[in-house]
Amino acid sequence: MDLLDALVLLCKLHDRPVTYGELTAGLPLEEGRLTIKLLPRAAARADLSIHVRRGKLSAIKPHHLPALVILFDGTTVVFVSREGEQCRILHPAGSGYEELIPLASLDAQHTGLVIFATPLVRLDDRAGSYAAEPASHWFWSEITRSKWDFVEVGFAAALANILALGVSLFSMQVYDRVVPNLAFSTLWVLAIGMLVAIAIEMIVRVVRSNLMNAVGKRIDRKLSARVYEQVLGIRLEARPAAVGAFSSQIRELDAVRDFFTSTTIGTLSDLPFVALFLAVIWLIGGPLVWVLIAAIPFIVLPGLLAQWPLSKMSREKLRQGAVRNGVLIEALSSAETVKALQGEGRFQLLLEEYTDYVSQNSMRTHRLSSLLSYGASAVQQVTYIMVIVAGVYEVAAGNITTGGMLAASILSSRTISPLTRLSSIFARWQQMRAALKGLDAVMQSPIDRPVGRRFVHRPRLKGEFSVEELAFRYDDEGGPIVQIPSLFFSAGSATALLGANGSGKSTLLKLLAGLYQPTEGRIILDGTEMRQIDPMDLRKAIGYLPQDVKLFYGTVRDNLTIGLRDCEDEELLEALKFAGAESLVGNHPLGLDRKLGEGGAGMSGGQRQSVGLARLWLRDPRIVLLDEPTAAMDHALEMGVIENLRGWLSGRTSIIATHRQPILSLVNRAVVMKNGRPAADGPVEGVLAALSPNNDSTRRA
Repeated sequence: MDLLDALVLLCKLHDRPVTYGELTAGLPLEEGRLTIKLLPRAAARADLSIHVRRGKLSAIKPHHLPALVILFDGTTVVFVSREGEQCRILHPAGSGYEELIPLASLDAQHTGLVIFATPLVRLDDRAGSYAAEPASHWFWSEITRSKWDFVEVGFAAALANILALGVSLFSMQVYDRVVPNLAFSTLWVLAIGMLVAIAIEMIVRVVRSNLMNAVGKRIDRKLSARVYEQVLGIRLEARPAAVGAFSSQIRELDAVRDFFTSTTIGTLSDLPFVALFLAVIWLIGGPLVWVLIAAIPFIVLPGLLAQWPLSKMSREKLRQGAVRNGVLIEALSSAETVKALQGEGRFQLLLEEYTDYVSQNSMRTHRLSSLLSYGASAVQQVTYIMVIVAGVYEVAAGNITTGGMLAASILSSRTISPLTRLSSIFARWQQMRAALKGLDAVMQSPIDRPVGRRFVHRPRLKGEFSVEELAFRYDDEGGPIVQIPSLFFSAGSATALLGANGSGKSTLLKLLAGLYQPTEGRIILDGTEMRQIDPMDLRKAIGYLPQDVKLFYGTVRDNLTIGLRDCEDEELLEALKFAGAESLVGNHPLGLDRKLGEGGAGMSGGQRQSVGLARLWLRDPRIVLLDEPTAAMDHALEMGVIENLRGWLSGRTSIIATHRQPILSLVNRAVVMKNGRPAADGPVEGVLAALSPNNDSTRRA
């Protein structure tokens, strides 16, 4: 049985009743099925923490039950309890029937995988903010979860840095003991020992690099999934108007991720050992350590002082880059219009201007970063020279040996090296901070399914709409696009929305579809306020066809089955026939595998509308909202589609925004919108007759 069915049953046993939609909404299901990889993300929505383990069923403690058991035949059962050598299991198939079977029998069918669930405690808010823990940050909380991975990296860094001391100590021993005594046997013992140490150090550094890459990859995967889930779940009214700038903002996740690459983590893990090297230099070189201590401020302070200008330049660079990307995306997505209006020059000018801004900013940032980096390198070289100079005086005074001076000079480079790399980290830190601030704004945007929110489950909606004191505006500065004191649509009714362009018909349909939430007032669907209903139930029950049907790059099959599972090819062909689009695949050698361009490039508006209608037919919704469904079709195609719609819409609630006379044969009621308000409402013939003396366009509609 599907893993999702078993998870729903497990949630119920843990007193966390949830629906299928609550668990899977927006998850990247594979062929419509929940996988073990996605199981923790789905279970977290029911406040369950999932742990997948391998082991024998007989070793499971009673307090760890219930648990999911994966069987060899691909099914999943719920291991509820153990009674001696018997075990009680639930089969998710059907109504979840219970069975008592021998434990040995279940163990024989068991793949070895057991999935345990731990309920997470979510306190209510009766205590207010008293002694409340601060909310976890979406980014830093993920970094914190990997703290033990960073500890492992730190241990590897410790071992590598300790082994790195060997070269300097080897040089000191050779100069102080081997050369004066010509002790060749000692020389070879030391050399062989150093070769072994160098080999071990190399292995440790490779292991550390692999650890850092693995940690970075895991963090990147989790953060990307979290950000993309948030982006796709943002409520439409909260989305930025400029898609290109928004996409550029999302792309800055790469800057955040790159900050935690192996170079950054490696440098940070080496920094604590600066103190170790200074201590060793003190032991072998005495006062020479003060040369390095004096050099450290000249490396660190410039980087700290440069934080303010770097921060300002990073913010400007991100903003300018987002604007440039927005202009580019707008020009590319509207290439036909740009060429038809001879607008290439205008967009070329904008792109070149914004590129100049970005380039100048990048040049200033690079100049400052280079100054910090080269300055730190110069300080490192000067430090090495000064260690040699001071060392000569110390050797002359008899305070240290020549080998001690040489070892101290070698260690000085090792000591300063992580600090010089710190300057580049300072520059990247400001870029990361600016990018993280932009992503924070995205992660704080309202989404369709807020964490911890339980919606009303309404799987069988019929389509009775009641609009009360409704007002909606796309932005705070503009006036309301729609303002309706009261409007009612009965279940199973067929209604047309008429009115001039910009009268609010399309916006009203989007509100009724639940794609946008009212700014004021409310919409009641089947006796329940729409904002209370589970978005998955709304999407399943309401079929919405916009004016401009969006198609995606891929095959016809891909475009028809988006959001659906287990669709047979016969159903797809029948859907295309219903929408009058059978020629789209019938006359093409690839059939349903015919490739479609991005946005449906190369297809007529009528063909795109037909594919949109075919999608709608496949979803089989109880409520149908159509926005100019035949506006781009020729007369013959339109009449054929209308005849197919006539029988299909019977018994469904349908609301159709249109300017086309033939469409009105599908409805028995008309609502005329004017300036966002209903101006007339009644039977189609009566409304048209009342308006025809004053509005010739209504007669044509």
